[in-house]
Amino acid sequence: MKLPALLFVLALLAGCGAPAAASPPAASGGNQPAPPLTLLVTSADLAVGPNHFAFALLDDHNQPIAGAPVKVTFYDLSGAQPTPLDSADATWRRPLSEWNRGVYKTDVTFDRAGPFGVEAAVTRDDGTTQTVRTRFDVHPQSATPAFGAAVPRSHNLTVRDAVDPIELCTATAEVCEATLDLRQLTIADAIAQGKPLVVLFATPGFCTSQTCGPQLEVFQKVADRYRDRANFIHVEIFKDPQARTPNATVEEWGLPSEPWTFVVDGAGNLADKFDGITTPDEIEQAVQRLLR
Repeated sequence: MKLPALLFVLALLAGCGAPAAASPPAASGGNQPAPPLTLLVTSADLAVGPNHFAFALLDDHNQPIAGAPVKVTFYDLSGAQPTPLDSADATWRRPLSEWNRGVYKTDVTFDRAGPFGVEAAVTRDDGTTQTVRTRFDVHPQSATPAFGAAVPRSHNLTVRDAVDPIELCTATAEVCEATLDLRQLTIADAIAQGKPLVVLFATPGFCTSQTCGPQLEVFQKVADRYRDRANFIHVEIFKDPQARTPNATVEEWGLPSEPWTFVVDGAGNLADKFDGITTPDEIEQAVQRLLR
């Protein structure tokens, strides 16, 4: 598994403060410019086709900006001049009401690979609007299963396998016991049942993004509501957490980061996928589309 260079972003989102950025100098003889913002793309697998585009916003003290009205515009940077593409409002997403971390998301479809840019117009608490831009790359193909494609029929570990318990669940003993039902089936067996399937790849005890524990809690809440109509499976990331050796199922699914949530239709094809921080509403809406 190739982890992207997002650890700085994720540490900030986890509340680990970074050194404050230097304030811009006052403009001589005029108004002081607005403090700078930083936009950090947190999506780890942007590719041609539909994407849930996620990003974080940091203020001039490198602290996350949460819940602000944000409008984004995408640009194709392959030509001599940037070409504006779609514009959309971004939605603030935080998995749990008591959780103080989150990201902004918007849906976008890219029809080609290459360099792109994004501009975010952020409305601050005082009513002023600030604009920030950054660039990113879109890949020809996803590292993870593509929308509409058949997902790997993986034989992930279950409670019936004689392995070290840490390979099955790295959360606390209480959480592992409460979520035991999520480790009863292999992905291959679940697909064979012909029901919708939701798979969470997350390692609560060793998560580099510090979001896997809350994501497992979100996943369990959704599973409790839909387990009679869909299967839900939790897969740990590492075979050897200390050595950071990913297990075979993680390799089969091509994960570049963690956590990931995949929604699979009854035929075993990918219906939706979510990278990193994901809310119950996002997962439920994807499941409901398969149950109509």
